[in-house]
Amino acid sequence: MKLWGRLPFTTIVLLVILSVLACASKPIPSSVDKVGDIYEIRLQSESEFSSDESSGNSSSRSSLTERVVEINSNGLILEFDLPLDASPEDRAREWQFPARVFRAADGSFALVNAAELKTRNQAWLERGGIEPSNCGRWIFTWTAVKIECDPQSVLQNLEPFDLRVAGLRAGAMYTENSALAAKPLSVTQKNNSGGLSFAATMDIDPEVIRNERAESDVVAAEITGDKPLSLEEALRNRLGDQISGTIKVTTDTDSLGRVVRRVRVYNIETKKENGTVENEEITETVQRELISSK
Repeated sequence: MKLWGRLPFTTIVLLVILSVLACASKPIPSSVDKVGDIYEIRLQSESEFSSDESSGNSSSRSSLTERVVEINSNGLILEFDLPLDASPEDRAREWQFPARVFRAADGSFALVNAAELKTRNQAWLERGGIEPSNCGRWIFTWTAVKIECDPQSVLQNLEPFDLRVAGLRAGAMYTENSALAAKPLSVTQKNNSGGLSFAATMDIDPEVIRNERAESDVVAAEITGDKPLSLEEALRNRLGDQISGTIKVTTDTDSLGRVVRRVRVYNIETKKENGTVENEEITETVQRELISSK
């Protein structure tokens, strides 16, 4: 699934990894869920980049539906799928959906219909004339695309769409793995959804960003056909970067305590060894709306 649209390649990889590293909170109580409920989840990503030499911006939008299939004492079975108005051509391109997952009480995901996804992937490879030996490789069309063949890879794509969280309260310590340390949540008593808004601002961990960018460099070398680049070499090339910045996360709940909106804003400054200063602001907004209930 093309989650990142027109974003620059380095930002695509950065956003995917940052989303996967995001902190998982406790799940909302199952009492607010009903079997058959369908949600639309919309994700929008915007990026602004500037340096002493250039500047630019880009954006991307995508959406999924989330349906409650089963509720039990250990968690939920959810089905994630393309939007309701997806065309047959859209479905032919996206073999990973629909995907059924078990969301455990600790917030972890487990794929339920892996065999079905494997069958769809094999058909997708055949339609595209893609040899299985190319699985895992990166190519460039109008954006960077990985030839993905592992059914479990869908779980990574679902990470930024997961708003099924709770345990939010004023003063609670909040962190993400891309942050140096946890910070307490502040709270606004009311928002436009009739619930509360929680926010925390954390300092970026420069080593996490350095590693993500090095991984992007390795993939870029593969796509362009340049001399193969190992991760160790890529990390050495970026050792001189001085990286700093913040992550601000704002989470809105509705009157029932369900998370309906989350905004992550990454502000990252990089000072290069040659004196060049680069600034990047990445804003990831995810909104979740109940569109059908039985």
